[in-house]
Amino acid sequence: MVLAVPNWSGIELPWPGLGGVSVHYAQGDPDHERTVTAYSGSEAAVTEATLALAAAWLPLIDLRKQHGVHPRIGALDVCPFVGEVDVPAVAERFWREFGVPVILYEQSAGGRTLPDVRRGLYSPDFGSTPHPQWGVTVMGRRSFLIALNLNLPTDDLTIARHVARAIRVQREAGNPMFAGVRALGFRLESHGKTQVSMNLTQPDETPIDPILDWIEQEAGMTGEPELIGVIRTRDLAGASRLVINPNQIADTEF
Repeated sequence: MVLAVPNWSGIELPWPGLGGVSVHYAQGDPDHERTVTAYSGSEAAVTEATLALAAAWLPLIDLRKQHGVHPRIGALDVCPFVGEVDVPAVAERFWREFGVPVILYEQSAGGRTLPDVRRGLYSPDFGSTPHPQWGVTVMGRRSFLIALNLNLPTDDLTIARHVARAIRVQREAGNPMFAGVRALGFRLESHGKTQVSMNLTQPDETPIDPILDWIEQEAGMTGEPELIGVIRTRDLAGASRLVINPNQIADTEF
């Protein structure tokens, strides 16, 4: 069983019919100008679903017109896979079919991190020159992670950025509560709020509830947590505050 979590640089993208996969999540955000999708199935089914989504959605996305707050380098910005999948083969097909160069990351490239790829530290593994409309895609096999936000009832971006920096300081100091926790602060103009956006890359070691409590103490206010994508059954005990759609709970323990 393979889980794919492609992130697309667009919103209001019409969902095509996909066969052979279970769809866990598909939601766009106007402030991020980004749609996160998550689906699982066999390696073949997930591969074909990813290419089918690309065929349907790439023509609707133009990076030259994107202004969302989330960092991006591609129309299909990042495409992680969790499970046994031949990522270089998928990446080569994607490049040949759509002309979008691909940079491999995580377990598919010796541990390259997404932040380092975004900083421009690596050249494409397939193709070379970024596509003028669709940029470059980052693709790779990685371990399961939990993506979540804490939306704060203030439009003061300095608070969210302070919290994100404080999380990085705690992580780098070796605080086990923040092992593998990556954080960024964003302003949500359409809601008049700010957001602490996080990836928990070592979810077996970092339950969600204590992190949310710590952030609220640091920020001096109560926030609204939001799960993005998929969570595993074994993560639920430490995530009592999340509102979770049943489809977001993975049947397979990735």
